[in-house]
Amino acid sequence: MTTLADPVPGGRPGDVDRAGPLSGELSGRGVHGVVLAYVDTAGIGRAKTIPTAAKLASAAA
Repeated sequence: MTTLADPVPGGRPGDVDRAGPLSGELSGRGVHGVVLAYVDTAGIGRAKTIPTAAKLASAAA
């Protein structure tokens, strides 16, 4: 869970490092994609779907 107390805007330290192994684990379990949900600066809820195997680490970055 991300909170306003996160030390680095856009993510917590170690998120990118954990994304690589997690991508492999999810792909191995048959997960093909992940939905990332966020609220933009205008307060509108948005969602983006990314392929698990190819883009999870870059999305975490």
